[in-house]
Amino acid sequence: MDNRKVAVIDSGLGGLTVVKLLRERLPSEDIIYFGDNARVPYGDKSKENIREFAKQIIEFLCKQNVKYIVIACNTMSSVALDVIKDTAQIPTADVIDPTIAYIKKTGFNKIGVIATRATIESNIYETKMKEEVKSIQVYSRACPLFVPIIEKGLLAGVMVEDAIESSLNEYKKIKPEAIVLGCTHYTAWEDSIEKYFNSEVKIINTSIPIVEYVIQDIKEKNIQNGNDVRGGTELYFSDSCEMYKKYFENLFEDANIKIEENIDIM
Repeated sequence: MDNRKVAVIDSGLGGLTVVKLLRERLPSEDIIYFGDNARVPYGDKSKENIREFAKQIIEFLCKQNVKYIVIACNTMSSVALDVIKDTAQIPTADVIDPTIAYIKKTGFNKIGVIATRATIESNIYETKMKEEVKSIQVYSRACPLFVPIIEKGLLAGVMVEDAIESSLNEYKKIKPEAIVLGCTHYTAWEDSIEKYFNSEVKIINTSIPIVEYVIQDIKEKNIQNGNDVRGGTELYFSDSCEMYKKYFENLFEDANIKIEENIDIM
């Protein structure tokens, strides 16, 4: 048994969906989250900067008594996984590999992937999917409008609908069997995206496969928290998170949450 914390990282608020699921499925674990909202969006940053940002986050978290790191950011998973593992030196899970394993099980053969520019340019989803299923058709699209709007706390309305229409209209012609939300921020719009496609396209929320993987991995490594009491949740952000407050209220019903803003990790 191991009573140290499980850490979750992302460029902003997107990874909080992973925290919510982990909180529900691993109630005794202490969970710590770092969202680098001062430098969001990561998707438009250079590979070198993303790698440096990831290293700084991990160095901060390694001082917080953590036992496991969950990379809830597709952009960091696609371009900085090696840096994170080398810096952390503890068990680490990225969001992409569990998603690829899930897609393989579904048997889908025509997939859309929407993500940040950095993730799409890395070509990691298409490469890994075709390693598993050679015949699979992958249609990738960067959606740079999404994260800045979501980070403003806009989860529905005309601006959201317009961003979805302008970014995803080509998929109505392509008609994929499923679309991968290749950025955990996008899960905030999961219902709106599903509605846009009239529920005719399976929407794959990448938060779900990574949580399933982490639960199993922690069990296999025998590093579960041995306490019988409900674990705490610590949320750290590199900038103000005032605009997230309503989102927090909708996402969490747990009073045992500590929120720290304007954390300097540079």
